[in-house]
Order: sequence, then C-alpha cells, then structure tokens
Amino acid sequence: MFEEGVQGIRMNYHPPCMQANKVMGLAPHSDATGLTLLIQVNDVQGLQIKKNDKWVPIEPIPRAFIVNIGDIIEIMSNGEYKSIEHIAVVNRRKERLSIAAFHSPNMRTMIGPVPDILKENTANYKTINHEDYFRLIIARKPDGKTLLDHMKSEHCKIDE
Repeated sequence: MFEEGVQGIRMNYHPPCMQANKVMGLAPHSDATGLTLLIQVNDVQGLQIKKNDKWVPIEPIPRAFIVNIGDIIEIMSNGEYKSIEHIAVVNRRKERLSIAAFHSPNMRTMIGPVPDILKENTANYKTINHEDYFRLIIARKPDGKTLLDHMKSEHCKIDE
C-alpha cells in the first residue's frame, strides 16, 4: 500500500505563550494521510486526542513515536480502523517541538474501501482516485473530521 508512496514531513515549533488558554497550536483535525509518525522532541505535552467528545492530553514518552492512523486507512478499512481527531495546544512556560512524518499510498492508488474487507458489507465511503482525494484535501481547511464526512458514500460528489 505504501510502496512508492507519498511522504511528507512537518516540523512544528510552538513558542511559550502566557495566554495559552486563548491560543491553539493546531486546530482540531484528523490527518488526511494514511499513517502519521510523530515524535514530541522536547517532551513538552501539547498533543491532545478526542475521546468520548473530550480532549485527552497525551503525555510525551522520551524517544517514543506516536503512530496515528489517518483518514485514508479509515476509508480503506471501511471504518474498521478509525483516524484520530487531535489538536496541539501551547504551553505557558515552555516551547514545544514536534516532528510529524506523513505516509500515504502512491498517487495511482484508488482511495476507497478495499473490496476484500467489504465482503458482504456496504461501502461506507466513496472510491476516488488519489489525485482527486488530494484535491479535496487542498480545497478544505483542517476542521475536525469533515473530510471523512465528505467522503461518506451518500455525500461524495466526485465521479469515479
């Protein structure tokens, strides 16, 4: 799936902010990619995930990677595996550094539920080519899991 795939890297720097309760490091979103590897470089807490409609802080573990399933895996597994909605918050006293490596299938891959997984189940997501999926990502600002909502079979307006 990831052979000859698309990879990207993002380095995040969030300076200390005395009004941390009024500032967001990264808005709520799920990663539109297949898989994300994240390392919180300087062990300052800032990553929070949404669980049962509440934000839960993820404490950094020194030299450990966090592996996030992205929207592509949720789509290809027909919802069996869920991407995680998350945010980054700033710290009042310390700067926060993190590095994220994003991994997606190659651009020739069709993004949709894998037929072998479906068997007798109905597809929850539309199948589109990776280029069109990429255009959807670029056209939208990160906002929760709205990209996945758009990809649901009954909402997707892209022709195959």
